[in-house]
Amino acid sequence: TKQFPKQFINLIDDSSLLQDAYQRALLVTDADKIFVSTGEQYVSIVAEQLPDLKSSHIISEPDRRDTMGCILNAFQYIASLTSEEEVIASIWSDNYIRDREAFAKDTIQAAELSKQTNRMILFGMIPDRPGPKFGHIHKGKSFKTTENVFEVAGFKEKPEYELAKRYQESGEYLWNSGTFTASYKTLRSKVEKYSDKEWLDNLKRLESCKSKDERRKIYLDFKREAMEYALNEKVPDLLVVAQNFTWEDLGSFDDVYNINSKDEEGNLISSSNRIISVESSHNYIHSNGHDKPIAIVGLKDIIVVDTPNGLLITHMDEAQLVKKVSEELEK
Repeated sequence: TKQFPKQFINLIDDSSLLQDAYQRALLVTDADKIFVSTGEQYVSIVAEQLPDLKSSHIISEPDRRDTMGCILNAFQYIASLTSEEEVIASIWSDNYIRDREAFAKDTIQAAELSKQTNRMILFGMIPDRPGPKFGHIHKGKSFKTTENVFEVAGFKEKPEYELAKRYQESGEYLWNSGTFTASYKTLRSKVEKYSDKEWLDNLKRLESCKSKDERRKIYLDFKREAMEYALNEKVPDLLVVAQNFTWEDLGSFDDVYNINSKDEEGNLISSSNRIISVESSHNYIHSNGHDKPIAIVGLKDIIVVDTPNGLLITHMDEAQLVKKVSEELEK
C-alpha cells in the first residue's frame, strides 16, 4: 500500500527488502558511506528498520518526481558531504538479489571503471527467460579486454513477449535494472552536455541552497521525468556490466513465487499458522498476523495473501493487476 510499500515488507525471509539491500551495500562500502533516499512519509520507517544508519544519511523526498529528480538530488546531497569525485552506486531497495558476493564484486568493478573512465556504468541482467516487463539494453562491442563490460548500443522499451523471446535468444540484450555507478562530477557533466538545460539549472540551485527547507522547495519545482528519458538515452558513451545472477524486480506476488523454493506440489507456503492443501498445486499462500488455519482445495496457480490489513485472492497470471486494488483502496 502507499502507507507501507513493498520495500519495507518481509517478502523473502526475516528481513525486509530494504534491510536486504543495506546488507548488500555493506559488502561494497562502509556503513558511514551508505545513504537512503526515500519519501518524507517513510523516513521514520527507514530509521526504524535501519537503526545503524545516521539520520543525516536519510535523504527526504517531499513528493514523487520520478527517478531523474530523485537521483540528481541524492547525488548532489551526498557529494556535498563527501566529494564530487567519489563514485556513488545507485541501487534499488525493491530488487531481490540472492548472490550478495557477486553483486558486490560487480559493483566494485563498475565503481573502479567509472573512476578510471569518467563514464556512467549501468548494470544489465543477463536474461534467463523472456522479459516483457523489463526495458532492455542493447549491448555493443566489448569494452577493451573486459569480458562482462560492453558499450551501450541503445535502449529498447518493454517488448511484447515474442520480441522479448527473440531478444533473449539473440544474446545481444540485457534487462535494464535501472542501477548504475558514477561520481557526482561525472553525472553532472553528462547532465550539462546532454539533458535539457532545466536539469542543469536545478543542480546549480541545489548546489547553492543553504537549508533543508530550501532544498525541499527546489525539489518540489522539479518536473516528473524518468532518468532513462531525461539523460541515459541521450548519453553516447555509456557502459554496461552484464550481470549473471538471480535478480528480480519484485513488482508483484508472482515474482515472489518465482524466486522461492516450493514443496513437491509446487506450492509456496509462507505462514506462521497452519495451511492445509488438498489436491492443490503451484499456489502461493502467505499468511501472518493471526492463528486461524487456511485450507486450499483443488486450486492451481492461485495467490492467497492474508494479513490483518486485508485478504487478497488472485490468479497467478493476473498478479500484475493488484496495483489496481491499491489504487482503489487509496480512494
